[in-house]
Amino acid sequence: MKVIFTIDSLAQGGTEQSIAEMISHFKDDIQVVVVYFYNSHQLKSIYQSINCKLYYLDIDEKYGFYDAIRKFSQVVVQEKPDVIVSSLYRSLIISRLVCWWKKVPLIGTFVNERYSAERKSRFKGLSGIKYFLTWLLDRSTAFIPQKVISNSYSISVLNGKSLNIPSNKIKVIYRGRDTSNYPIWVRPVGKDKFVWIAIGRLIPQKGYENLLHAFLMLKMKYIHVELRILGEGSLQSELEELIQKLNLKSDVKLEGNIPLAWRHLYDANAFVLPSVSEGFSGSLVEALIAGIPLVASDIPMNLEAISPGKDAYFFRHNDYRDLYDKMDQLMNSYEVSCEVAKFMRRRAIDNYDIRKVANEYAKTIQTVSNGK
Repeated sequence: MKVIFTIDSLAQGGTEQSIAEMISHFKDDIQVVVVYFYNSHQLKSIYQSINCKLYYLDIDEKYGFYDAIRKFSQVVVQEKPDVIVSSLYRSLIISRLVCWWKKVPLIGTFVNERYSAERKSRFKGLSGIKYFLTWLLDRSTAFIPQKVISNSYSISVLNGKSLNIPSNKIKVIYRGRDTSNYPIWVRPVGKDKFVWIAIGRLIPQKGYENLLHAFLMLKMKYIHVELRILGEGSLQSELEELIQKLNLKSDVKLEGNIPLAWRHLYDANAFVLPSVSEGFSGSLVEALIAGIPLVASDIPMNLEAISPGKDAYFFRHNDYRDLYDKMDQLMNSYEVSCEVAKFMRRRAIDNYDIRKVANEYAKTIQTVSNGK
């Protein structure tokens, strides 16, 4: 069986990394082709190292749908796939139109909540019109995939309702990791500071402004505390200005994009995920598998990932004072938090091992390929 995976680019993102890791665990009876459209190649060496054929279609416009559809159609004719799996908005739209035209079975994906009230509130004026048109194109072509794989139940409900996709067309398969690569986290020794770590792109929905305000309050109580933020994005300069304004330059480190950022969990005392909205967070899954104590926002995807929620410190999303309270509680009951994290690790290994995820994906692909 031959499968084409389409994705916007090979940027250093959670979806891009997850697809690469999953493909590497497919059995030999699945022949994989990966097609990406836009100019971002950070993960190219990783994709070249796994068992797949790679196409870059070099679309130099932000969307460039006409060229993308034309070029991808040529790849489909050449490769003759049994099924196509698409992820992220632009590649989803391109794949839908080509699959409808060429009559190739398509599996779509939900990797984040596209049309939540929080996300909609960030678009005003002309950007609000563009956001509406984005939704309209998405909804009007949403009938084309035979199946949709969602990485959480919460996202499947939200996106399914927004796009009028019936629940029987949606299959939930969680985001996975190769758990054998993650040794159990142990409390760092020989450090003179309590280190908090956050991992994720510097974009509005990640909630880093709230984290900085919460950390300022924490710093007033604990002298020897530090915050490391690993990631890059559009808010880089704004966050740097806020760090300067809050006089936190010596205590907060913006470390940029770091490959295999999860390895730095083992140098930290606790993990924090301050997201206002989120997909099914890969960095949260990694923290759970490692077994590091953590604090996370109470958005549905995080509650689902950690379920049952009583085992972690959840704060009211977009409330930096409550975030401070939960960070303070974790530090005050640190020994207990470390023991709870060990329990969450065992459960995460059962839920998110990449072999289980790859097997579920392969069965779904086979089902769609067989026309069921």
